[in-house]
Amino acid sequence: MRAASTRRLIWLARRLPSLLLSATLFAWLPRAALAQEKELKLRLSEQLSRDAEQRPRRAARAPRVRDRSGTLRLRLSRQLTEPPAIAVISPGAPRAAAPSPLASPAPPVPPAPQRVMELLLQVDVNRQRLDEPVLVLRREDGTLLIAGEDLDRWRLRRPSTPPYEHEGRLFYPGSDLPSLKLSLDERTQTLTISADPQAFAGTVQAVTGQRYPPPVLPQPGGFFNYTLSGTRIQDTTTRNGLFEAGFFSQHGVFTSSALASDLTRSQGWLRLDSTYAVDYPAELVSVRLGDTITRPGTWGRAVRIGGAQYGTNFSTQPGFIRSPVLQAAGSAVLPSTVDVFMNNALVQRSAVPPGPFSIQNIPVVTGSGEVRMVVRDLLGREQVITQPFYSSATLLKQGLADYSCEVGAIRNNFAVESNDYGQAVGAATYRRGITDYFTAEVRGEATRDLQAVGFSSAVRAGNFGVLSGTFAGSRSEAGVGRLLGLGVEHLSGSISVALQTQVTSPDFRQTGMEP
Repeated sequence: MRAASTRRLIWLARRLPSLLLSATLFAWLPRAALAQEKELKLRLSEQLSRDAEQRPRRAARAPRVRDRSGTLRLRLSRQLTEPPAIAVISPGAPRAAAPSPLASPAPPVPPAPQRVMELLLQVDVNRQRLDEPVLVLRREDGTLLIAGEDLDRWRLRRPSTPPYEHEGRLFYPGSDLPSLKLSLDERTQTLTISADPQAFAGTVQAVTGQRYPPPVLPQPGGFFNYTLSGTRIQDTTTRNGLFEAGFFSQHGVFTSSALASDLTRSQGWLRLDSTYAVDYPAELVSVRLGDTITRPGTWGRAVRIGGAQYGTNFSTQPGFIRSPVLQAAGSAVLPSTVDVFMNNALVQRSAVPPGPFSIQNIPVVTGSGEVRMVVRDLLGREQVITQPFYSSATLLKQGLADYSCEVGAIRNNFAVESNDYGQAVGAATYRRGITDYFTAEVRGEATRDLQAVGFSSAVRAGNFGVLSGTFAGSRSEAGVGRLLGLGVEHLSGSISVALQTQVTSPDFRQTGMEP
């Protein structure tokens, strides 16, 4: 018994260090795990506190963050409560950033297929003979990819499908271009593209009118015009003359005219007009000082005044077209030649590429007529497009304004007295083309005893003609008066009709009327 007890004591003495080490490890491991969990919770708490401090700042910069702050707290709370999230994080390991609820990244451009072959091909689009090498990609399944910049250069519309990226360039598969037919000839390394007219971007051309050189400022100079006449009836002989003198420079033109009813008498000379005028061709505007004539508008009267006038003057540019012009449109499959005929007279010939096209600024003649456009392609095929029209000088093209302002004194007894000026007068007229079919006008005039204002309009009634209407009112010593006017115009090669009528009340007055 004593020997057995001795062996047990010896075995216990040998195992005692191992038992003590195991007991120490069992006591230390729960504390380390608890410390690690506390450290993890502390870090997450610090992260929550920092997010709470930054959340008001973000809300001040972007108010929409407030609406999602609850979602952010809920996601962080789930990270605290879910064991898998705690098991992944370890001390010293980097933590992945949580995705922001506000992030909305744009879909990236998908890269090109990994296995593509680059081909340098000669490309021809609808027989345009482009004669230019182009880089084209080909997949393993035979699909060809064309660069977007090449489609733009050929005026072909890009598809709405996302492109593929290859070495910084965007390519579109031929399968995404249903309006194109691609044919590859590997022997000649040529790519032939056949496209429908709708696949091209439209082209716009304008009929080019006569080009005038820019105005040249004149050197100082002058002129003198005269007309002499003599008449003898039995024993009576009369000699008279009309004289005009002028001086011009880069600052304007001054003219003055005189009438001599009897050249044998010095008292028979009468001054007619003395005017200083300045033209501005670039602005289509003229300024006149001295004797001038007011612009009557639709319902007014032209009155001679001595004063100032400022208004548009389309005659400063002889080639300027103020009436509405025509526009004809069509489409071509192949490169074609377009001939434009106005009443069977050729006015324009131009070449157009494949696709939709439009010919603008086609000049027209006054009245009704017909525009015919003949499109002839490379194969000699023709298509004829006919369009009737009606044009009138009463209408202004859309956006164009015609105006005049006058102020001065009414001139009385013209060609009877040289300097007979009456009461002061002011008048203004403004016309504008609202559309190519509708033109509106407003006019006002006033003297010391008379004020009048009126409105007019002209509208094109299809290809029949132009209908016009006028309404004006006046106030004077005679009372309040009204004017109403209606008009119809139809001009054609066979018949031309123009009817204009005005009805006024007994009390209506306007400048130029006898009191």
